[in-house]
Amino acid sequence: FSPQAEVMHLWYDSGKMEKVFFNLLSNAFKFTPDGGKISIRLKEEATSIRVIVEDNGMGIDREDLPHIFDRFHKFDRDYSGSYLGSGIGLALVKKLVELHHGKVWAESESDVATRFIMDFPRGMEHFKADEIIPDYKDNEHADHYLVYRPEHQNSTTLNNSQIDLSDAPTLL
Repeated sequence: FSPQAEVMHLWYDSGKMEKVFFNLLSNAFKFTPDGGKISIRLKEEATSIRVIVEDNGMGIDREDLPHIFDRFHKFDRDYSGSYLGSGIGLALVKKLVELHHGKVWAESESDVATRFIMDFPRGMEHFKADEIIPDYKDNEHADHYLVYRPEHQNSTTLNNSQIDLSDAPTLL
């Protein structure tokens, strides 16, 4: 990391991006042995920002690579030592990246390294008007935010004091 690193601006939903990075990094930690290396790199392309999350862990077999973004796909190889499936984490990553009008894919060499690559379009022209939160359009730091508004969400904002949770179930 260089303290003089160039600032790259990207429109994104910070909550959604937190989920993307949590899933990618938790997988990297899970599948990288002690003393291994995990890195996140950014690269500014002409029309996009590329984010690369890479580890030098066990890698993914070539025949499994096309299925890693499938929910609950069963693999022949036991990658984690506890289950033979992909779960929902990478499927969620793919969906959230696509909601940002981005693309995600993986490259891997078994027992060598795995690299998850995400390309996010620069600017905001690729978003529909209803995907941008109006409060941020004219904000001086607007280029640090996206901007995803689920279609089922209305424009009314509720705070905790407006929601009655007295009959809500308890989850332990």
